[in-house]
Amino acid sequence: MLADANGAIAYDGSNYRAYDGEYAFHPGWAAQSAQSTQFAGSAQAIDGVSLELTTVPEPRSSAFLLGLAAGLLVLMRRHRARFSQPAQ
Repeated sequence: MLADANGAIAYDGSNYRAYDGEYAFHPGWAAQSAQSTQFAGSAQAIDGVSLELTTVPEPRSSAFLLGLAAGLLVLMRRHRARFSQPAQ
């Protein structure tokens, strides 16, 4: 979600819109533990989780780069083949 004053999704007094950009987000949770002396004056472990977001490029970007590399290889081979033929 992206903050947007004209967004269709309202939450807690703010408006948002759905993200529709080039990258996909894959949420994950990571377990974490912390020591705290804030509770009852003694060290206590506090267990919890934190949200981790990983961005992943869309497959079309990878496919484009792979196709571009393959096309360059084909052009290089044709160029070499043309200039390596013996003179007649």
